[in-house]
Amino acid sequence: MNPGGLIVRCLGWLVVLLFVLRWWASPTVRMEAPPTGWRGWVPRAFWTGAALANLCHALLAFAIVYGWSHDTFVEEVVLRTQENLGISLPWLVHLTYASVILWLLDALWSWVKPASWWGRVTLVQGGIRGLLSLALMLNVAAFADGPIRWVGVVAVTLAAASRWCRTGCAGA
Repeated sequence: MNPGGLIVRCLGWLVVLLFVLRWWASPTVRMEAPPTGWRGWVPRAFWTGAALANLCHALLAFAIVYGWSHDTFVEEVVLRTQENLGISLPWLVHLTYASVILWLLDALWSWVKPASWWGRVTLVQGGIRGLLSLALMLNVAAFADGPIRWVGVVAVTLAAASRWCRTGCAGA
């Protein structure tokens, strides 16, 4: 693997790690007011770090691996999803683009309006969590190699699901 590809891969795993840490560090109950102290800023810092690492990962992959070619990216996604998942998912390209933008906007929201971000309705929170979890899980399943692929899929799934269950399907 060339050094650029290694950096892209390491950034991808950093995204997974920060995603898992964000859910681990969050308060476990729905709150009337935003958490204070480290319980308020640590989850947002992990979330923002993951969003920025995801942006860097996407830009570097697009530049180094795909040569800034959307068509090459689509071809690789179709090939890797067919090869690793047994089904062709060309729409994963657009889900990936959308998740990068959504994640950055959500992270920005967490710092600009933290009370609003912590207190958003379950449907909004669940929709954002679900979309980002799906995008991350499918990308890990399609692009990671060997047993580490399934470690990543399980980590993302358990982080999102356990967070959902610990808050009674209602928390931030």
